[in-house]
Amino acid sequence: MGVVRDVIVLVLVAAVGVLLIKHGNRRTRRMALAWPPPGQDRFDPATLTGEQLGYLSDRGNGAIEAAVARLRVGGAVTYRWSDNTLAPTGRGLPDGSATPLSTAVLSAASEQPPIGGLGRHPAVRDAVRDLGGDLDDTWKRTDVPPRHFVSCGIPVLLLSAATLAWAVLVPPFRAVTDVPLILLAVVGLVAGAVVGSQPVPMETIRLRTLRRARERNTHLDPGMNPALRTYGPAAAAVAVGLFGLSAMVDTDLPLSSVSVRDQTAEADAALAAATYDDEDGRPIYGCGGFDAAGGGGGGGSSGAGCGVWIA
Repeated sequence: MGVVRDVIVLVLVAAVGVLLIKHGNRRTRRMALAWPPPGQDRFDPATLTGEQLGYLSDRGNGAIEAAVARLRVGGAVTYRWSDNTLAPTGRGLPDGSATPLSTAVLSAASEQPPIGGLGRHPAVRDAVRDLGGDLDDTWKRTDVPPRHFVSCGIPVLLLSAATLAWAVLVPPFRAVTDVPLILLAVVGLVAGAVVGSQPVPMETIRLRTLRRARERNTHLDPGMNPALRTYGPAAAAVAVGLFGLSAMVDTDLPLSSVSVRDQTAEADAALAAATYDDEDGRPIYGCGGFDAAGGGGGGGSSGAGCGVWIA
């Protein structure tokens, strides 16, 4: 009967331990998402640039798109739909509104690569890497302290201590059950220490920051038809960083339909079907307009009518 009792304890310890570890991990994630407490806003998403928010949304692609929006609304570049490139206008951004990444993208645009090739330009690639490194450093300095999660690991530690006491102090000693119990107790002690002091996962930080930033910038949501030229280059970068280039649908319709990634087949088809102004290569759409989702169509969901082009 004693052996049966010890086997039951072994099975229960393993099952309860797994449940406690899962509960502790879920609790740390909830606590991280809820950080910071009211009145203790140590890491304010409002201090992030559009390029930084774009990096959180879609890594390098999102950051570059935000920089493109900053340059376009600031009048530093125009978009040439005919060859999918940015054309510098020779005008810089207003004082204080440039970022290292937007400066790198402007430099790359002078070589006129397709938008899908901007991320491969050495200056842009280096700027994106530096931006990501700066964000990592900021999180390490200002985000949730590890001691915030100590209470999440305590149940696992208590179970491990009780298991160790049972295996060592309750006679008789049976290797077939007590050795596995001791091993489980050691594993539980390590797991409890990890759960109680784990750093905040980057994914948790990313989701939390984006959620709060979007809550503070609902006026920039594409569904609100934001007037980005009125808001200015910095706000345009934030809008695109949070919601993608579709936020520019009322500012630059052709640009709002593309991405820093390679053109989709639909966009390529629209490119081939469009006619162009011979002087500067901007698209002139026939009756039916242009679909902001990435292609030309007979219905013209964006509302661009016969002979309309975007300056």
